[in-house]
Amino acid sequence: MLFKFILSFLMTFSSAFVWADLQWSGVYRFEGLMLDKVGLDSGSKSKEYAVHHLVLKPKITVADGFEINARLDAFNGGTDQSVHPTNQIGKDWGGSKNNNDRYYTSSEGNAGAEIIELTQAYLTYTHDFASLVVGRAPINFGLGMTYDSGDGLFDHWYNTRDLVGFKVHIGNFYLFPMYAKIREGSISNSDSEGKEYMFQAEYKNPDKDSKLGFFYSERRSNQAANLYPTLLDPGLGTVYGQDRDQKIRTMNFYYQKDNEHFDYGFEFSYLSGNTGLSLNGSGVDIQAFGVAVELDYAMPKSSIDLGLKFGYASGDDKSTEDKVEGFIFNRNYDVGMLLMNHPLGRLDALGTQTFLRTGYNSSTDNQSRIEDFDVEAISNVMYLAPSLTYHFSENWSLDSKLITAWLVEGPTAALTDIDKSLGYELDIALNFKPSKKIQMTLEGAALLPGSAFDTDQSGAAVDSKFTYGLMGKAAVSF
Repeated sequence: MLFKFILSFLMTFSSAFVWADLQWSGVYRFEGLMLDKVGLDSGSKSKEYAVHHLVLKPKITVADGFEINARLDAFNGGTDQSVHPTNQIGKDWGGSKNNNDRYYTSSEGNAGAEIIELTQAYLTYTHDFASLVVGRAPINFGLGMTYDSGDGLFDHWYNTRDLVGFKVHIGNFYLFPMYAKIREGSISNSDSEGKEYMFQAEYKNPDKDSKLGFFYSERRSNQAANLYPTLLDPGLGTVYGQDRDQKIRTMNFYYQKDNEHFDYGFEFSYLSGNTGLSLNGSGVDIQAFGVAVELDYAMPKSSIDLGLKFGYASGDDKSTEDKVEGFIFNRNYDVGMLLMNHPLGRLDALGTQTFLRTGYNSSTDNQSRIEDFDVEAISNVMYLAPSLTYHFSENWSLDSKLITAWLVEGPTAALTDIDKSLGYELDIALNFKPSKKIQMTLEGAALLPGSAFDTDQSGAAVDSKFTYGLMGKAAVSF
């Protein structure tokens, strides 16, 4: 009903007023994956699925300076929406609106109808050297290690805020203060609100192909609106109180430079403040950081490109229960096809699922974790990923990448001394781009797991084994 109203409104609006201009853009993608031994042991199952997703982005130019932007997502719910409520992974291929349908004749049956969700809607008014932005808008910054709008062809996550912001342009420089409401609660009780104050500043020099930016966020909420997870270490069974005001500050800095043959960029992020939790009458603070570096070198007079990604995400020190040190990258920031992208093994080695899965308890939910989609994130690791790309022609290329990583901290208080190696992964991908708007990829990954996977969440030994994954994906943008 909501989508019919929105579509009718857009059609009426664009036809009734001759000065309004309606433009559409978007992407449709299809992905299929097979992953052998998700638990990395002989008793674990394989994971096989295919998903597809459609994104539609209408833009209405009402008059000079006035634009209304929106985003519609179709084929949603590839994962349990109650666990991952904001994603664009897509709908599992073969899933219907009601999987309990019974088909009594060979000609009967439909694939089912799908829900279309309105995920963005915001107004932009631009006048001279400033812009006013109001509504539910995307957030994007730097390399995307913290904030990513999810506009990549195969991005599965996105960041949006209900915000009002004022963007001031000064030559190649802009300032963008924003205020966002992250939780409303009861409209008659201001004590149940969650707020976020943000400030973004960027400088772009087109003559030197360089970018420089700073992002500051301060998230505030009181006890009634605090959404911070209360079970920081399920292995300890520690019960944290949720009786404090939350005030978490995030500061990001990035720099990018493109040269004729050599491009590089890095981003640094630092978290600090109060989680709003308490332990034994004292507040629980947060102090975490992460860094990502990307290097790309196009060899002169050659069809070979070399690349390197390396980075660090601090891990949570289990000996300091009154402080959180774990830093988690944005889930769109992927280094490999398997490692730090798909949940693997019988141990939540990266320590992310307490934060990324609603109501997750590692002692009972580990199987559902490893059978989930690519919901893992970079955390508690130091990683290194050199790559090589060979261009057969303008349309065909072959990518190869070697990924290795090591844990920073033990994943639980009982497993602080385990071996930190996550192993080695080799990815090979064949890409075909018949045009700028069409891309098809066949990818394979082989993983030799490290010793960190030789235990489960309870500390019992696991005989981790070699595993592999195969993926095919295609996307059409317009």
